[in-house]
Amino acid sequence: MQVIPAAVGQSDGLLVFWDDQPELGLLFPRSAEVVADVRFGAGRLDSNDCLILYLFIGEQTVELYLPEMLPTRFDQTAAVWVLLCAWDPQALKIRYGETPGDRSKESMLLLPKLEGERLLDRLRQFVAQSKGQAESDVSGDAAPEWIDRLQELLSEIEHRR
Repeated sequence: MQVIPAAVGQSDGLLVFWDDQPELGLLFPRSAEVVADVRFGAGRLDSNDCLILYLFIGEQTVELYLPEMLPTRFDQTAAVWVLLCAWDPQALKIRYGETPGDRSKESMLLLPKLEGERLLDRLRQFVAQSKGQAESDVSGDAAPEWIDRLQELLSEIEHRR
């Protein structure tokens, strides 16, 4: 199932993605869901580049679309990729329903604790692999710009730590 957030925020120290689809309550019936594995992908949403975070929960695969920017308040936007890299979360929250503030309709997604590997490490691997594939592309097309933007962002985060 696809989750295409309409907004991003934070609650209890976690990144929160809000999608107005009430059906997500069926996908996330518990207040906390354990994610067995995660992978990254890339795509486009409304002609904008976006990361896709594949979350493997039980028998289901959830595709969480992460555009570079999302609204965070009525007149503000937040840089989603920057937040994801800066926070390097071990859990995320998904809210669903009519308003982003409805805490009764949310599920915490506990990301897997991979041996010696965090979510940011998976993102680095994905970016390196994507860059390698783009460089070996025999058509001569330039690598997509999102690869360079993410690589620069990951480099900045690395230097801050």
